[in-house]
Amino acid sequence: MSKPIKTILQAVQKHPLMMSPVLLEYLLRGEIIGRMSEKGLLESPFHAALVDEKSHEITAAVAHCLEQGWLARTSGFYPALILTSAGELRLAAATNPAVEASPEQAYRLYYKWRQNTARTMRKPPYRIFPNITVNHLAVICPTTLEELLGVPGLGKRRALRYQNELLAVGRELNRKVGG
Repeated sequence: MSKPIKTILQAVQKHPLMMSPVLLEYLLRGEIIGRMSEKGLLESPFHAALVDEKSHEITAAVAHCLEQGWLARTSGFYPALILTSAGELRLAAATNPAVEASPEQAYRLYYKWRQNTARTMRKPPYRIFPNITVNHLAVICPTTLEELLGVPGLGKRRALRYQNELLAVGRELNRKVGG
């Protein structure tokens, strides 16, 4: 994993729901805008962490993280970046490549994804899908839409609604097991 991508994922993990892609870029380049000091971002270890990188490279790296499903944007008037379960797994694999993905780890990642999704949608987690569906996802770890549609308890509507995020988690889990 490249240094900019790893730094981006770590910064969003350290400061969840605090910044937009633009603010993240300013933080990593070491520039000061708006209410960064009020949010405590000037004391962040990620302030000026990518000062040597070009602006368009940081923007491209953030876009890549969003495309891969490692980061997601919250809904609302000021959407912020959050680290997805796939992003957490990708970051964990980069920091400690010897660790193998286990069914318990898969369950925790899908469970945490459901918690984060419920929080951003302001719904209880069981409204996203029930615990038994989290169990099925952890066992199957779907990487294609067909596999996702085959998960008991998910249904076609939910599978299509959450396919990008759930498939990203499945791909990361399968990448980790496959090496």
